Amino acid sequence: MHGQNGRRTAELKVLSGVRELGLPFLVISYRNDEGAPRSPDGLIHLGADEWRDLEASVRATQGMGARRFVL
Repeated sequence: MHGQNGRRTAELKVLSGVRELGLPFLVISYRNDEGAPRSPDGLIHLGADEWRDLEASVRATQGMGARRFVL
């Protein structure tokens, strides 16, 4: 997960270490991120709405067999 004004590409820096541990990973985009759909009002809500994007990603990976998560 990235914070306010973060970019998904910033998370890519740690993925080589995650891969070396043999862990799968998922890097997601949140509403209003570069290249992602805008929220209806186009504003960042500091997690008040963005948590839904994370939840949807977790649920999608659960559907693919994931059972435990590290955020």
